[in-house]
Amino acid sequence: MGVLFYVIGRRLWRLSRERNLVTPVELLAVHYQSAALGLLAVAVSVLFLLPYLAIQMIGVGRLLEGATAGTIPYLWGTVLLLAVTVLYSELGGMRAVAWTDALQGSLFFLVFYLTAALFVAREWGSVGALFQAVAERQPALFSIPGPRGYFTHATLISLFILIVGMPLTQPQLAVRFFVARSEGTLRRMTVASATFATLIVVPALLLGLGGAALFPGLASGDLILSTIVSRTLAPPLAGLVVCAVVAAAMSTVDSQVLVLGSLLAKDGYAPLTGEWDEARLLRVARVAMAACMLGAFLIALRPVPLIIQLSLLSFAGTLQLAPAYLGALFWPWATREGAIASVLVGVATLALGQWVLPAAW
Repeated sequence: MGVLFYVIGRRLWRLSRERNLVTPVELLAVHYQSAALGLLAVAVSVLFLLPYLAIQMIGVGRLLEGATAGTIPYLWGTVLLLAVTVLYSELGGMRAVAWTDALQGSLFFLVFYLTAALFVAREWGSVGALFQAVAERQPALFSIPGPRGYFTHATLISLFILIVGMPLTQPQLAVRFFVARSEGTLRRMTVASATFATLIVVPALLLGLGGAALFPGLASGDLILSTIVSRTLAPPLAGLVVCAVVAAAMSTVDSQVLVLGSLLAKDGYAPLTGEWDEARLLRVARVAMAACMLGAFLIALRPVPLIIQLSLLSFAGTLQLAPAYLGALFWPWATREGAIASVLVGVATLALGQWVLPAAW
């Protein structure tokens, strides 16, 4: 992902300067000279980013409820994230998001590593002892396809494609290429993002495996962190962990909702109405941001057993824009008809495999 991050990101950055582009969807509309493709891309982006927004609310709601033994109900946790994120995203815009993301990401990274280290030291004594306990109690966690048979080789290959494609097809990531100050900034961002994404797996691995061995029989794997927080950590550290996770969720939500508001205003509302006044579009964007957060909140009211299901659906949905983006970036023979067809056929195939065929079987 780091390699493609730079190869694709540099190309997007240069095109954004050459053509005065603000959003990735605008690239499709301008390159293919097709307002219909732009509107289609907006619809796909919004449709499949709302579940990703809901993930953050579900995660925070479950963590707060579990860590406080129900003192803060699930609903209150989701409302808290909704209210705070809408407030500072509406008031601060992209600069506020950039600064808060940097601070929140740093807090999450440091606290996550501290929590994993203390958890391993207190409960297991060493990483080797943790792995030995997992091998004895739940050995299927160390094998493919895993204890529930989910992680087959085909699934792992699919996950690889979904994750590698994220920097191009998830608009809240792709838009960061457009706002980079220079190519030097872009290179530093590439290295930092790839490094962070790799290192953050380590504490997740230790907490996930250790928690699964220590607390077997949990109703959902999403409950592991809240169970560790409430049962094994001292209250001050537990509170810090909750703050860090909420910060991480907010750092995801704010960039997503800001981009969604921009897409709906600049790439949706403006082409449909012919209204290009900046003040008017800003008001539309703010209303769209609040509406998207409300939509995600409604999804979060009926959470799925594992939030990873919603994230994979989001990645898979936006991935259907990849052929159109790649055509605009690298293939001079790409046509608007081919780009539109690629999106429609891709989304239809995803819907068929995700909902229609499983229901029929």
